[in-house]
Amino acid sequence: MSTLYEVTVIAYACLINLPFLADGFHRWHAHHTVGFYSEQVKIVFSAIYTTVNHLGVIASAAQGRDVTNHLVEIVSLMCVFTLGNVQY
Repeated sequence: MSTLYEVTVIAYACLINLPFLADGFHRWHAHHTVGFYSEQVKIVFSAIYTTVNHLGVIASAAQGRDVTNHLVEIVSLMCVFTLGNVQY
């Protein structure tokens, strides 16, 4: 079981990295041009990128049109809203 300290450190690290993730989301199709802040940010972005694109393929097939950009926009907005609610 994690200690409160470990949870706090992990949460703080995630909040610090949100702006760097948001930058990756804004340049979704050109994410290779983003200089990721850390290896952890790169790993998290890669996982989100792969998952959203996979879901986009499935949803696009079901909808009969490309909906991946809509999913990317939703993920990006979630990140922006989270950044807007963060108090340092």
